[in-house]
Amino acid sequence: MAAPPERLPPWLAAVLPADTCAMWLLTRRVLPPNAYLIGGTAVAVHLQHRLSRDLDLCFEAPTDLDEVVAALAQLAPVQVTARRNLGIDVLMSRTKVQLLCPPGHRRIEPATVVEGLRISGLGDLLAMKLQVVVDRPELRDYFDLLCIETQGHRYAEEGLALFVERFQPAVPDQAIATILAYLADLSDVPEDPSLPLAQAEIEAYWHARVPEIVRNLERG
Repeated sequence: MAAPPERLPPWLAAVLPADTCAMWLLTRRVLPPNAYLIGGTAVAVHLQHRLSRDLDLCFEAPTDLDEVVAALAQLAPVQVTARRNLGIDVLMSRTKVQLLCPPGHRRIEPATVVEGLRISGLGDLLAMKLQVVVDRPELRDYFDLLCIETQGHRYAEEGLALFVERFQPAVPDQAIATILAYLADLSDVPEDPSLPLAQAEIEAYWHARVPEIVRNLERG
């Protein structure tokens, strides 16, 4: 009798498109043990708060990413779409996969294994999402941060301290002020109709939260 096809559990498949589910099942076969999932999909694994399409993978030690790409290409069609200092972006079947190997990597919390992939801790994700709203502000990042607070009960005040610990900015106070400025102003952030919450509601949440965060930081 043939073995049943591999499938992700329903709770996880509910937040991933079918092709992303299929690529999850394939990538877990060949990833080195120092790889772990980050980004919106990792947040969705923790919170099941929205659909997420990409697989963003971080490597904790120096890794030959071209070897990883070659291994993935043995399992599904792979096209390299970008090469950057920090890593390689590929399209695997119809799923965007990002391979990142940042120098001086610091992981703060233990990763957990879910369905064969190591998943970043929610504290690390909170720190990374706070960085991302400055580097590449998109509405889904503000929504992810909102849900980390309201569903995950991990708050931006803690996240800013974790951001400093993980990324060690040269001038921490200036970096924190920049993050707070971006959290307070979503005027240049484009709409995202795929999210389950309207932009006005996300914006109102952060308009209310940022003054509170500032007061809490001033109190120490």
